[in-house]
Amino acid sequence: MLDKLNQMADQPAGGFEKFHEQFGGILREGVASDPPNRERIAKLLRFPSSHSDGAELTSLAEYLKRANPDQKPIYYLGGPNLASIKTSPNLEIFRRRGIEVLFLTDPIDEFVMSTMQTFEGRPLTSIDSENVELPELDEEKKPDEEPPVGTTRVLELFRSALGDRVKDVRESRRLTDSPCCLVNADGGLSSQMQRLMKMANQDFMPASRILEINPSAPLIRRLGSLSSNRDHDDFIKSCALQLWSNALILEGTIPEPESMVARGQSFMEEAAQKRSTIII
Repeated sequence: MLDKLNQMADQPAGGFEKFHEQFGGILREGVASDPPNRERIAKLLRFPSSHSDGAELTSLAEYLKRANPDQKPIYYLGGPNLASIKTSPNLEIFRRRGIEVLFLTDPIDEFVMSTMQTFEGRPLTSIDSENVELPELDEEKKPDEEPPVGTTRVLELFRSALGDRVKDVRESRRLTDSPCCLVNADGGLSSQMQRLMKMANQDFMPASRILEINPSAPLIRRLGSLSSNRDHDDFIKSCALQLWSNALILEGTIPEPESMVARGQSFMEEAAQKRSTIII
C-alpha cells in the first residue's frame, strides 16, 4: 500500500492530492502508530509552507530540495489557523533570509513532529522555541553591537510590569520589524502543543514563556528615550502589558480582557488629550 501511495505521489496526475485531502489525517496517525514504517509514511505527508505563503502543500522531501545546503533543521510553526501563523513575528527573520517554514494548522501536526523528531537526519524544529538555531547573518547585515540608548532600562521595567506572566524579558535576535514576540523555553512544548494540552485537560498549566523585544523597533526606541525620566515608568510598564497582550492575541488567545480593554481606553484618552491640547 505504501509503495502504491508513493507511486501516486510521484505522478502529477496520480490522484495523490485528492487522496491526501481525504486521508491525510490517517497518514499522520500512522506516524505514531507504525514506527517501523514511520520514515516511509513521513514522505507522504503534505503541509502548507512559506514557500507559497500557505497557498500550496509541500512534502518534506521537496522542502529539503529547496533548503540551503548549510541549513540543518527543518523549520515549522504551528497555530490555530493559517492566518494567525502567517502574521507571527517569529517568521520575520526567516522571511528576510528566504528560509522556508512549514505551517502546521492541523492539531495533530504537532504530535507528528514531536513523534518524528527528525526526517532524513534533519531535526524538526519549531521556530517559536527559545534557542532556535538561526542561519548566520551576512557581514553587511549584522546588527550594531551596542543596543539603542535605554534598552537595559526598558527591559527592567518590562520585567517589573509582567512579573510571573513571563519567564523572562530579553533582547531578540529573531525580530526585524515587530516590537516583540513570545517564545518557549528551551526543551518546552511548542505554543500549539500547550494549547492542545489545555483543551484536553483544563487543569494543564502552560509553561511560562519568554518575551523578546526588538531594540531597533521604533516603539521600543521611543520607550528607551523616555526611560531616563522616571516619571514615564508607569507608562512604559503599561506598554509592556499591552505588548504582551498583543503577542498573545496574534496567537489566538485573549489574555486578561478586562485589563486589556481598560488599558487601551486609557491610551486613547491620553492621546486624545494631547491632541486636543495641540489644537487649543
